[in-house]
Formats: sequence, structure tokens, C-alpha cells
Amino acid sequence: MKSQVFENFDLTILPTIGMIVFLVVFLFVVIWVFRKNSKKIYTEMSNIPLNEGNNNE
Repeated sequence: MKSQVFENFDLTILPTIGMIVFLVVFLFVVIWVFRKNSKKIYTEMSNIPLNEGNNNE
């Protein structure tokens, strides 16, 4: 049964599927990074190394 399925399976579709998955993940990451109100979070995170010596938090 398995060998019959793989006999007719065309492997040329796999790179296309991989590219589509990559583009979807890439676009999701780009949208996530540039979403609304993310600048405040990134500013706070970038100031963490500067505030490490201060215990006034």
C-alpha cells in the first residue's frame, strides 16, 4: 500500500511547499515585530543592560 502511494508521488512539489511555509513564517515574524505598541516593549528591553547596576527598579 505504501509503495503504491510513493510510486505516484511527485517530489517536485516539496520545494514549493517548503517555500510557502517559509514565506508564511517570515511574514508572521515581520508582522509580529512591527505590530502596534511593540516599540515600548523593545525600548524597555534595550534599557535592561543599562539598568542592571541600579536596584531602584
